[in-house]
Amino acid sequence: MIAMRQAAGVTQEQMAEMLGTKKSNISRLESLNSNNSPKLSTLEDDARVFGHTVKVAF
Repeated sequence: MIAMRQAAGVTQEQMAEMLGTKKSNISRLESLNSNNSPKLSTLEDDARVFGHTVKVAF
């Protein structure tokens, strides 16, 4: 998520606005020390903002 956001030249604040959430939520999801695992729907929303999709394969 960090790489996609940075490659697009988007700040955490801008991404939060695009997703209709708070910057603190983006920061928490991007934190390397976070014990929180985002829901698949959150990852899909994040990817969609940058024109990507999430593919789950087993």
